[in-house]
Amino acid sequence: MTPAGADERLGALNAVLDSCARQGLAFEEAWYISVPVILHGVEGELADRLRRHLRAAEPRIGADYAWRLRRSASRERALLRVR
Repeated sequence: MTPAGADERLGALNAVLDSCARQGLAFEEAWYISVPVILHGVEGELADRLRRHLRAAEPRIGADYAWRLRRSASRERALLRVR
C-alpha cells in the first residue's frame, strides 16, 4: 500500500521510468535517476514512508521496468519497419 499523499509522486515515478525505458537505460540507471526526482522536496514522515515503500517495491518495479523496455524496443522496431 502506498503512503497517503504519495500518489502524485508515484505518478511522476512512472513518467520518469517510461522516459528512461524509451532511452534504453538499464533499470539500475533508471532507478538512480528516478528516486531522487520523486523524493525532491519531500520532507518528514512522507519522505520516510516513500523511501520505505520504494525499497519494498523495488523488485516489483524492476520487473515492470523490464516490461517497459521490451515494449519500448518493440515500438522502435515497428517504427524502423515503417521507415
